[in-house]
Amino acid sequence: MEHPTPGEVYSLVDDDPAARPVVMEYAGRLLREAKRSERMHSNACAAAAASAESASVATSSSTQAPQLGGLQAVDSSAKRSHDPVGPGRPQRPRGEKRVSNRKAKEVLEWELKYPSYREGLAAIVEGEAS
Repeated sequence: MEHPTPGEVYSLVDDDPAARPVVMEYAGRLLREAKRSERMHSNACAAAAASAESASVATSSSTQAPQLGGLQAVDSSAKRSHDPVGPGRPQRPRGEKRVSNRKAKEVLEWELKYPSYREGLAAIVEGEAS
């Protein structure tokens, strides 16, 4: 940006306008998947350790390695409250507006590290966001 125009307003938003409940549902889904993956990894490690232990030590026929199954499914169709203020308190006004970042990208030569909320939230969950 060689010659900025004083007083100009630039909308710094991602490339994919979405309603807050859509973004929150996506974030919840990512977190549930990450938690499920973490549990499966922990269970697999426990099963491998138990299997190694049972191979090196004589055990009775009733000894079994921990099972990998039994993970409880999460019902994503259940209604959820997206009220960040909390129950019993007045809700904040919610303005859902579609805003374009075209001007910022063109005039400021602005590039997004995470072009949409999907990439940004995934990076946060994976611990890659900086």
